[in-house]
Amino acid sequence: MKKYNQEVPGGSSSSSGNGVGAKPEANVAPVERLLYGRKEAAYKLSISLRQVDYGLAFGEFETRKVGRRVLITASSLRRWANANHYRPASSKKPARPEKEDRAA
Repeated sequence: MKKYNQEVPGGSSSSSGNGVGAKPEANVAPVERLLYGRKEAAYKLSISLRQVDYGLAFGEFETRKVGRRVLITASSLRRWANANHYRPASSKKPARPEKEDRAA
């Protein structure tokens, strides 16, 4: 069985940047993914999976269907993150006005 840090046949070693186990170059930018699953989208937006499901149900995210999977586009995640999602902290309904006596 061959170990990864051994010489590659032909005289090139793995430390030259071409072999197995080579380190990636420092100036290469990471590639952003284009599509995310529900769990990944929730993690990326720091919200719950339920909130992602509500967003999908109300059409807040642009999606692509690949087989059985529903994937959310990266651009719609950025758009959703930059949007204002203001909801009042209190969900109490205002008090109903009292009914007037009609007997009088």
